[in-house]
Parts: sequence; C-alpha cells; structure tokens
Amino acid sequence: MGSTNRIGLLAVIVLALVGAVALAQIGDVQRYQIGDPARPEVNVFVGNITAGGERYIVSTVIFKKGVPDSVVNKVHEMFTQLYTHSKRVSINGREVSITEVRVSKVVKDREGRYMFRVAERPEVVNRLLAGYREHVEAVLSKPVPSTMPRLPDGVSERGIGTLNAVVRDLIGASLAQRVYGVDGSGVNIAIVDTGVDYGHPDLTTALRYWSGLYKGVNIREPLVFDADESQVLLLEPVTRVNSTHLYVGGRLYTTLTPWPVYISPPCDYYRVSPSWVGEFRFGVTYMFVPGYGLVVAGVLAWRPQGWDYYGYVFVDVNRNCRFDDEKVPPIDPYARGSVLRYWSNRVIAPDYDGNGFPDISLGVAGGFFYDLWWWFSYPAEIHPGWDRDGRWLSIFYDFDGHGTAAASAAAGRGVVVYNIPGLGTVRLTGIAPGAGIIGVKALWAGNVEGGMLWAAGFDVDPYTGQFYFTGSRRADVISNSWGISYFAYDVGAFGYDFESVFVAGLALPGYLDPRYPGVLIVQAGGNGGPGYGTITSPGASPGVLTTGASTSTHFAYVYTKMNNTVYASGAGWSSDEVISWSLRGPTVVGFIKPDVVNVGAFGFTAAPVGVNYTLFGGTSYATPLTAGVAALVYQVLGRSADPALVKAVIQSSAKYLGYDTATEGFGRVDAYRAVSLARLLAGRTAATYEALVFSNSLWSQYASKAGSIWRWQWCDNIRAYMLWWLGTDLAPSRCAMPPAASSRFDGVVFFGDVARGGSKSVTLTVRNPTNKTMAVSLSPRQFVVIRTQTLSASLSLASGAPYNRTYWVFTSSNLTMTYRFMEVVATIPFSAFDSDGDYRMDVRVRVWIHIWRSDTNGNGMPDPDEMILVNYGYNWANWNLATISLPTFKLGSYRGIVVTVDLVRGPGAPSYVPPVPIRVNITYVEGLSRDPWVSVSPSSATIPPGGSYTFTLTVSVPSNAVPTTYIGQLILTNNVTGKVMSVPYSFNVYTDVSGGWLVLTSGSNGRWPDARSIRGATDWAWRFESGDWRVYFVRPAGGSALALEAEASWSQPDTSLIGFAVGPDGQFAGAYLGQGASYFDYLGSGVFQWVNTGAGSIDVAKRVVWFPGVNYRNWLYPHSKPEGGVFAIVVRSVLYDGRSGASEPITVRVRALPAMSLLPAQVVGSGTYYVRFSLPYIVRDMYAFISRPYTPWLDFDQRYTPGYYSVSPGYVSGPFPAGTQFTFSVTVANYGAPGQKFDVSTMYWAQLPSLPVVWRWGSTYTKYYVYYPFEDWTTVVR
Repeated sequence: MGSTNRIGLLAVIVLALVGAVALAQIGDVQRYQIGDPARPEVNVFVGNITAGGERYIVSTVIFKKGVPDSVVNKVHEMFTQLYTHSKRVSINGREVSITEVRVSKVVKDREGRYMFRVAERPEVVNRLLAGYREHVEAVLSKPVPSTMPRLPDGVSERGIGTLNAVVRDLIGASLAQRVYGVDGSGVNIAIVDTGVDYGHPDLTTALRYWSGLYKGVNIREPLVFDADESQVLLLEPVTRVNSTHLYVGGRLYTTLTPWPVYISPPCDYYRVSPSWVGEFRFGVTYMFVPGYGLVVAGVLAWRPQGWDYYGYVFVDVNRNCRFDDEKVPPIDPYARGSVLRYWSNRVIAPDYDGNGFPDISLGVAGGFFYDLWWWFSYPAEIHPGWDRDGRWLSIFYDFDGHGTAAASAAAGRGVVVYNIPGLGTVRLTGIAPGAGIIGVKALWAGNVEGGMLWAAGFDVDPYTGQFYFTGSRRADVISNSWGISYFAYDVGAFGYDFESVFVAGLALPGYLDPRYPGVLIVQAGGNGGPGYGTITSPGASPGVLTTGASTSTHFAYVYTKMNNTVYASGAGWSSDEVISWSLRGPTVVGFIKPDVVNVGAFGFTAAPVGVNYTLFGGTSYATPLTAGVAALVYQVLGRSADPALVKAVIQSSAKYLGYDTATEGFGRVDAYRAVSLARLLAGRTAATYEALVFSNSLWSQYASKAGSIWRWQWCDNIRAYMLWWLGTDLAPSRCAMPPAASSRFDGVVFFGDVARGGSKSVTLTVRNPTNKTMAVSLSPRQFVVIRTQTLSASLSLASGAPYNRTYWVFTSSNLTMTYRFMEVVATIPFSAFDSDGDYRMDVRVRVWIHIWRSDTNGNGMPDPDEMILVNYGYNWANWNLATISLPTFKLGSYRGIVVTVDLVRGPGAPSYVPPVPIRVNITYVEGLSRDPWVSVSPSSATIPPGGSYTFTLTVSVPSNAVPTTYIGQLILTNNVTGKVMSVPYSFNVYTDVSGGWLVLTSGSNGRWPDARSIRGATDWAWRFESGDWRVYFVRPAGGSALALEAEASWSQPDTSLIGFAVGPDGQFAGAYLGQGASYFDYLGSGVFQWVNTGAGSIDVAKRVVWFPGVNYRNWLYPHSKPEGGVFAIVVRSVLYDGRSGASEPITVRVRALPAMSLLPAQVVGSGTYYVRFSLPYIVRDMYAFISRPYTPWLDFDQRYTPGYYSVSPGYVSGPFPAGTQFTFSVTVANYGAPGQKFDVSTMYWAQLPSLPVVWRWGSTYTKYYVYYPFEDWTTVVR
C-alpha cells in the first residue's frame, strides 16, 4: 500500500514555530504509538522548545486562507472562554476585581489569513485545536530569552552593599576617567532586558528624552521602549461630583499587559484640588514591582482648561484615594515624584519621608511601546507612551530587577553611598556614568528583536506596516544580558540560527538600509561552563561582541570579614581568573568565542527602589560592564565610528590573563587601554601606547559557510516571524548576505575548514597608531598539557552538616615551571551524586583555590583570615573545576596555593552520608609551545608611525590530524607598547568519509583541549548547554550517500552522551531524533535522563547511534543536492560517571550509507523515479511517507501549487536480513502554472531491532525499539 497525496492546498498539521523564532519547527510533535499499523513513532527535536526547556508565554493561531468566519469565531470564542480568568484582591482593605482575558482580537494578515494570539504554550494550544486542524495553518510561538545572572554558592542575594567601585578600578574605568576625563557623555547604551528602574537615584539622570515631530504630532517622550506592551493603561473620561471629588466607580478599567486586564478601581471616589479645572481621564495600574509585589493604583490624567493636550498625570502611589496630597516635584526633567508633567518630569518615584531616597518607584510615565497584542491595529505599530489626547498611558518599569542591575553596572551615577565592612564608604558608580541609558523591556514576552530594532533607530511605518530606518540610532551600544540555551531551538545550530543571524544582520552597516550605520551589540555568552563549546545564542554570532565572566573575589573578602568562613578570604581578594561556569568556545561554526571576558564573579549594583541594591553576577554582569567601556571608546572616536572598529579596539586592548583562547578570547576588558587606543586612532595623545589588530578572515569564512542559511533566515524565517508573530514586516532590500560582509573586519582569526593534509592562508593586519616606529613580531602558539597529578580523599557528612572539606597545599617546590594555567578537577562517583537514580542530587563536590599568604598564628594550617580566594567551582555536579593562571608567578613568596575540596549536601541526601571517595586531578597547561601547524609570513615587520602591516598566516594540517576544531593564539610583541597581545585563532580539520567506518577520535591530537576524550562539566542547577562539547568534521565522498551513520561511545557505565549532526549549510542534518540528533530526554535545569543505544539484547552498550541525513529536507530549508560540503558531528556529555577522573576516553566514528539510486535534484513536469538503498542492520519493518515540506513559509508556490505525489510501497514487513536492498517508487506531478515549483520529501522509517534506545530511571532500564528515519527529496518544477 502506497502513501499518496493529491491536493491543491497542502493539508498542514498544526505547528509551533519557535525560537526567536524557528519557523520550520513543530511543537505538537507527530507522535504515534509503535503499535499503530499506519504510523511509526516520530519525534521532531528541531524547534521543539518544550523538549528544550525554554520559557514562552505567547502563541499565535493562524488560520488557512478561505476559512469561514463562523469557524474562526467559534475557535476564538472557545479560547476566550478558556483563557478568561477572574480574581479578587484586597487593596487597602477594599476588594478589587481583576479579570484577565489572555486572548487577542482576531486580525487578518495581508494574504487574507485570520489570526489571534493567546497567552499559552504552543503544545497546549495545539491540543485544544485538535478538532479544527483542517482549518489551521500554523501555531507560532517563541521562547522568551533567559537572563544570564549567576550568584556565588551559599549566599543570599542581599547582605552587604555595593563593591562596583572595586570593579571600576580593576578594569581601568576609574583611571580612564581620571586621566582622560571620559565618562561616556554623549553616548547612549540600550539595556534590552526586564526594564530599568529610573527611580533609583543612581539611574534617574541616565534617562534620556526625545522631542520632535512623530506621526505628524509634536511630542516629547523619555527614550524608553516597552517592546512587550506590558503596562499600557487605557484611560477613560471621568467627571467631578463636586469641587473636590471625582467619581470613578461603577465600571472596569482596561490595562494591557499585553493581554487586557479589566480592573475595578481601588476607590470609587478620588479627592482632587478645587483649582484643577479641565478634563480628566482615569486608569488603573496592574504591575508587579520588585520589593512591593502587585501594585494596583489609580492614575489620573488632567487636561487643564484651555490646553489642547493632557499635560499632567497624577499617580496615587500611596493608595489613599487622594491625588491632591501627592508632593509636587520641581520643574526638572529628572525630578522624581507622583505628579508628572508632559514637558518635564516623568519618573514616578515619590520621596514621602524626605530622606532623599524614594519610598517606592513605579517606573517612567510614557516613553514608547510596541502594540504586541494588536489592540490598536494590525499590522502593529509603535506608539508614544503618553498620548496627548489622553487615550492611554504607558508606564515603563522593571518587573524583575535584572535590567536595573545591568543599567547600574553600565552607567550608574554613584549617587547613593554605602558603608562596606573592610572597605569603608563606596558608591555604585558604573563604568560610563555620563552615558545615557535607553531602557528596553523585552523579556516579559520576548520581543527582543523589536526592542533591538527600535534601539538601533528603526520604527514602524503605519501605512505599510514595515520597519524602516529613521536616519539615526537611538542607542550607540546595545547590551544584551540574555540568551537562548536550547541548542536545537531553530533549524540552524548556534551561529547559524535565527537569533545569531538576526543580530549579525542588525550589526552590519548598510544591510537593513543603505543609510544604516550598524550598531555594536555586546552579548552575554552564557554561564553554562566550564565545558568547551558551551556558547549560547546569539553569543555565537560573529556580529556581536561576546563576553565571558572573569573574577574579582572582593565579595568573598567582605563575607569573610562578616564571619562567613566558607569563602576563607580574610587576607584580601584576587582577580583576573576565569570563573568556572563562564562559557567556553569554540562555536559549532568553528570560530573562537568569547571575544573577551569581564568581571562576572561578582559585584554589587543598584536594584529597583524596593530592593535598593543587589549582588549581581554572571555574563549578565560582564556584558553591561563591557558596554560601558564601549561607550567610553565611542566618546573618543565619535558616535559615527564603525561598530567593528569599536569591537576591535576592545579586543586589541584586552589584558591577556593566561588561559586558552576558547576560555578568555582576547582577555579581560581594559577600559584604560581601550580609551588610550581610541585616542591614538583619533589622532590624539595617549598616556600609554597600544596597537590595533584586525582580520577579515572571520567574516569571509563565515560568509562561505553560512551564506545559504543567511538567505533563508532573512528571506523567510525572520520575515515570517516578523509578519506572523510580531505583526510587522522587516524586508531587507536583498536577502543574501551582502558581498561587503566577507571583507568585514574583526580581531578574531578564523581559517575555516581545512582538509586533512591540506593548507589554507588568511591575513592579519597590525596598525601602529603611535608616533613611534614599531617593530612587531608574531608567534603562533598551541596549548599543550605538560604535567598531571592525581590526589585522592574520602569525605562523609555528619547529620545536619551542610558540607565537609579537606585540602592540600602546593608550595614552590611543587610548582617548578612557569605554567600557563593550572586546572583542578574534583570528581565523585555518579553513584554517590545521585545514589538512587531519581535525577535528584544527593551530594555534590565543590573545589576551591586559595593563596595562603602567611601562617600568622603559627599553627601550620591555612586559616580563613590567612588566605585569599582565587577561584572556585560549584556547579551542581559530581565533576567540578577551578583554575588559576600563571600559578608559579602568583604564588611568589607566599606560603602556598591551597586546593580545597568540599563534599556538599544536596536535597536528596540522607541525614548521615557515609564516606564518599573523591578524586582530584591537577592538570598543568602551557602555551609557550610553538604551533607546528601554523606559520606567519613574515614573522616580524617594522611599521612606521600611523602605518599598518598585513601578515599572512598559513595552517598546514597533518594527514593524520583528528578532524576537529583546533585553537591557538598569536603572541604579538613589539618594542613600543611594552605589552604582549594574545590574538585567538582557530581552524576546522575535516576528512572525507565513505562506506567504511572512520574513527574520528583517532589520530594526531597532542593539543588542548583533547578531542579524544570528554569531561563532565554538567550542572543540575543551570540549563541545556551545561556539559562538555566536541565537534568533528566530515565530508561525504562520492555524492551518492543516503545518510551517514554516527556512533559515539564511552567507557564508564554511568556516563551518557548525546550527539547532533549539522549540515554544510548550518541546518541540522535532519529534524528528527535518530537523524539530526541521537535520542535524548531533557528533564530541565541542566538534567538529562541516562540514555544509550543498545546492541540487541545488551542494554548498557555505552554508545549512542544516529543517522544524519545527507539529503535532509522535511521541516528544514532547501540546500544543495547532492550535498558535498562539510558536516559537523557534535558530541556532548549529559551525565558523567566520575570514576575515571577529570576526563573519560570516547570513541566517535562515522560511515556513509550508500544508495543505489536517489531522487534527482529536480523534476520537470512529472515522472516516476526509484529510491534504492540497503542498511547494514536487520530491518524488522519499514514505513515510507511522502509530503511537501512546510518551509519556506513565505514561498506560496511551495505551499499552494497543485500537484500529485506518491510513494510505493508505503510499508514493508520483515524481518529482512542486513544488506537487503529496498526499492521504492516515487511518482510526482506538478499541475501548476509554468514556473511554479514545490519540493517533495520522502521519509523511510526503519525499525532496527539491533539498535534499541534504552533509558534508565533508578536501577530500571527500559528498552524501546524505535524507528530510525532516512530521507530523500526533490524539487518538482512546471
């Protein structure tokens, strides 16, 4: 029996198009029981954000064209009834009714489709639509990107005051301001986040205003943007009942959040001044404010008699039913209070007790907002927040506090004074205290794309519904302390994915508009380290300046002074290590990330007024610190400076810390050196000499690898998201990556893909901006392990004890060489970490590195007040790491380096924990070894003042090199600056694969990190990316492969790996589990279930097997056929046994499965063709399906061209012995107009009983005989 479709309009199933956003994905995954005689079980992993653990709150239901109004109305009414929720709350003793309707009105897109929004997860929406699937084209959703904060282990968020002053001094911001007078004045930084509380005195004067003609009206608004429409009060006219009171009762007031909330007023009557004559409008807030909770307060807009606009707003902040008792602030745009003036003050933060600090802050009245819920119109528009006609008032506030902390780090004014134990009086001054802060709220519903576009100077044309460039940026720097962790949220892997390509296009001058100057985006890279490859999106984009997290342990010093001995840092603090959980590179594309590191562990910043201050950390903190430095550079170079130049200045001036380049990039950001270099480039004098390095290799190689997916992302994926989820259009003049992109410069050097035994050359330019002749030398270096040690211990936990610890002291007699860095890894068996296998931690290991300054009490032991904390690792895991760079130098004449290991109680631990064996592995890594594979020509040059010199770098790869990504550094020295610069470089080695097994982990690889083994690096208190990642590169030979077969195996029983495959165009090599990824089950918060691919009756085969498609197409975009490019085989740890110590050997191998015949790349008109292949396994049975892919979304020929297609047979039943040849006939016909075309995908689902998937829960292994997908496709042209 065959599978046949004869349709004019493709009958699509309901989709959940996700990630910001993966429009080719489904959330309502096709799932069928194996016993179903018509279907095998099907599991789509690409874009399945439910499986990825991402947070999302809004879905859009899109109906097909031509669906009757009656059906649309019936479905809409059903959702309206289900998602209308009412409650009553008490406000000052009065019951207030609140009704939320989490469904939008129905709108129609430009193609005639009806749509509406619902605040619900897509898989729930899909279930509710089960009876209407024939009418529904798609269900769109997108994850809300996650913030990237991280806190120290074992402390509350509050407890001591701010230490931002220490960070300013450390990274040179204080020195730059003192020597050069720079503070970021005239430069604007956009904080795209949870909002910013400008009521905090440290941030009030960072608010900026805009005035001018907007949509034909002369307006003045604060430069803040609520991209999520989270607080828009729809004001209703009210009248006096007498000279002193207004009656507002007897009705409900609407506040958009973005869905409408209908609220009864907290008071029926409000007192007003008899002198207020004119017209009034009233509304009610419905906001959740940190430190205060739900705030429901009356808001009154007043148009004085004779005025043609509403010029005053009164907020009943103290909720006493009186507007006339609110203190009137002075006429000053930065005055704070609850009486707001259109042309003056807008910050709602009254100081009732007069102590100089607000008693409460509700945000900023007005600004701009995006109509995310399509309340006012579709296509959606951007509106001024304070409507002059009194119809609405937007209030911009911080619902979480994360955005306020980021703003404080970047540009806090340092107004509030704190007294810190051990430090005295300090302030919270940010890096660029003169810069403006442009608050953009986009993490409530996730509209980060609209938020970034607005900050970059775009607006929406109300007549065309398109984003357009206004002619000038609102912000010069965009600071993003958020990211997406789920590796497969989109059709493309990180670096090729929707968000990475979007920010790359937004950063690129001229791409979205010929006049557009581009924008510098500073992006948090993530906190999922210390595994290599833990970069998140969009930090994996070449278009952003990606930050990792370095240390400043002053927080530990202060806590120790407050008798918290866990940190044992009473003798001072240290800095300039890379914290354990900071992301590591490289990307799957192959280039180095992060670009730089900055302090992320830890600092104290301002917080919303109700909290006052907060301990802040993670790459969330490092990012705005770096954005502040960028503002200082822009102040020197001018706001018209190329964003790539500002990025290269920050890279070139970074301080090299001593780590490998995939850990620290160029090094820790140095504000003083960056400003000095900027001054030299601007033709001004500087107190220190610097050099600039740049290369076009990153962008040229990225263009060659990502050109295809760039086109599909901008032509279809991004644009469909903008039209259907956001409600506006964003259409570049050309979708393809512009030719100028390949010559774009960056500091990072990337050779791209190099064949085994092959070579490739790129260039690097050094510019001498000084007035002296510069003699420059370049030396390529590799990182190698030169020494290891193994220590052991055993620790138990007494009843009620939170932790137990032991330590070792390393003295100068132990450290006999000048090591680049020393890595300490502590492990315990997984069987102790999760003893009952319920995926709930019992105990974990924690590791610390201290400097023991002196034995002041003479007891022969390091005491808390004698040590300085250097670094520590505290992931919720049985494997943890801490590092110290240049340990011999840092030890100096001190007593010793102390390595401390803790056994820490977890939530699943019994009262008494018996002794647990602990293994400690010490690895010493050196970077002085010359890289034998990379050469520089010439190796030195003399550069005149103001001149430049371009060097040629060549990589020549041995024929037996492991086909993986290699990292290294160019050490640049010169006679003028007196400094050593580290320039990161990387290259991918690939090999051809054919029908025989090829072991990818065999070959020459004496470099760091070692691709022949894998480490733990998991974290059960973080996110999807935590683990250790390895990437291998292969190219199918011959062009006739049906698929690849990939296998990753390990040695210890409690370890578990999963694998992915990425095609040459950056898309996953198949959208299904068993195809583009091995089977996996993500439980959330960094926890994965143990899984392996069994071997017949053997459950614990300690391997995973999957079959990457060579001709992948279903749920993905078209690509070359035959596909002859380089594939990436990605392997990562999800569980780690621990008994092998710091690392465990793995074996990764791959082979090509040839086909005897495949579908042609293109069919003209109609025809019947044959697909013939065999599999090297017993086949129990096989299903064949044929369909038209749903992508591209906006290719209406693809979706609506009439045609016929069938595959036969649709099912074959065995068992069939290994090597059996299967033959399927595929018939296609295109009935459309000449030139119309559509694609057809054929899927072959084979049940392979020798490759069962085995899951483990507790001590029970459960075996599933799954179906593995194989795929082919063709284009049918009329």
